[in-house]
Amino acid sequence: QLPGWIPANLGFDSASCILAEAAGNIALSRESLDRDIYHFVACGSSPLTLEVAMQIHPTLCFIGVDVAQRGLSLQEIVDEICDVIVDRHHKHGLHSGVVMV
Repeated sequence: QLPGWIPANLGFDSASCILAEAAGNIALSRESLDRDIYHFVACGSSPLTLEVAMQIHPTLCFIGVDVAQRGLSLQEIVDEICDVIVDRHHKHGLHSGVVMV
């Protein structure tokens, strides 16, 4: 019997490949759903989030350093997400997406 958790060291490239594959699968699966849905994906560190975002092209991506530099509050982040969702729906007829945080 294998334990539920197997400790292993993972390098940056391995982690980004695994996370990009998982997030990419989520991004592709959203189109087959018959309802409006936005997935929120968190990768952990800013460099890892940025690398995965460059591979999967999410709807939105919030990097910690950028959020801090812009001085965004949680309400401003939520407002930006809502504005993008409404804009995508009205201008492009899109009802789903991926937001990376």
